[in-house]
Amino acid sequence: MNNVVLGVSHSTATSDVRDALTLQKQKGDDFSRRILEFSWCSEIVVLSTCNRTEIYAVVSVEPVEVRARLLREWCEFTGNSLSEVQRFTYFHANSEAVRHLYRVVSSLDSLVVGEGQILGQVKEAFLRAQAKEFVHLYLNHLFQSALALGKSVRSETEINQGGVSIAYAAVELCKRVFPDLGGHTAAVLGAGEMGGLSAKHLKQAGVNRFEFASRTVENAAVLARKYQAPSFSLQQLEGVLENSDIVISATSSPDYVVTADMVEVAQRRRNRRPVVFVDIAAPRDIDPRVNEISGVYSFCLDDLEGLVRDNRRKRLRASHAVEAIIAKGVSEYASWYQIRKVVPVIKNLRTHLRSIAESELAKHRNRLNREQLEVIEEVLHGVAGKWLHHPVEEIKTLSEEGMEHEASAFLNRLFQLPVESAR
Repeated sequence: MNNVVLGVSHSTATSDVRDALTLQKQKGDDFSRRILEFSWCSEIVVLSTCNRTEIYAVVSVEPVEVRARLLREWCEFTGNSLSEVQRFTYFHANSEAVRHLYRVVSSLDSLVVGEGQILGQVKEAFLRAQAKEFVHLYLNHLFQSALALGKSVRSETEINQGGVSIAYAAVELCKRVFPDLGGHTAAVLGAGEMGGLSAKHLKQAGVNRFEFASRTVENAAVLARKYQAPSFSLQQLEGVLENSDIVISATSSPDYVVTADMVEVAQRRRNRRPVVFVDIAAPRDIDPRVNEISGVYSFCLDDLEGLVRDNRRKRLRASHAVEAIIAKGVSEYASWYQIRKVVPVIKNLRTHLRSIAESELAKHRNRLNREQLEVIEEVLHGVAGKWLHHPVEEIKTLSEEGMEHEASAFLNRLFQLPVESAR
């Protein structure tokens, strides 16, 4: 049996190609059933997110052959040309397939190294396949070990410490002024992607009161509904600034959205209470002169990029520790996988010795009472178990060293195991 993975991700293909090959939810279930109809595939898990689609499978044919088969079926199922998408895919087999999955759950293979979402996505894909009975012994063990490794990586290293996105860094800078953001009101200016991400990170940091403003109230209202907050146009900013302790601005305006005069008026009405301005727009949204106003703490992209660089360096250092954890995990999985190959002969040996004990005991049943039979039976099984311990451990060791076939053949010959049982 071979563990394989065939996939496409942000590192090999554009979003258009990834979208064309996606296998999310029901589509992934239908594709899995299609592949499991072939005799050469016994287990499958499909992982499909916005940044990757990967097919993990246990197959009984050579990896080179299965790559061509899986890719052909994938293209036919999604209506894509094999020649057009083949160059965007990657393929790994056995230990390298295991290593790849471990790198995925550790977020080393993510667009943003250290992001936490991928672990949950892998778990969801595995549980879905498990519920549909698409996985059995091998992928069950592989994904269980991967999820455990992913948790260890996050608890034992700093791979997910410190944000590496501008929006996340903006919230981190706000915490420097207000360590506890829970009691403060935040205004998000701009209803685009950066505005949405800023609101998301503010919410995760504890902010419960929001105000949203955009050049058109309708755009601001879309975000506002999500957070049950009021929405305004940029022409209504003076009232927004007066009520807000945190202002993150991410509009596409060519001119300053927040002027020094507006902030001065708002601060007088606020009795000079501290306020944080974070400008993540290019060109700038906030007049740099607001720094001169009492009670104002203002940050711009230069401040944010420095923090992001520091966090990226921190995660890069942590990635070395993660690689060590992954190497250990791959080694442990390889040992488990090798031992699976000799499990049948170990079971046969135990069954054979048990049958010998039962046969000998049967010869004396008429001379022993029930209590004596139970004691002798217990003794025989105990002796057989202890006698088997060393040979079983040795065959496991030989299997880990790649000599499972020789060890199995030797045991079959040495103990003359029944032909059917040995097979």
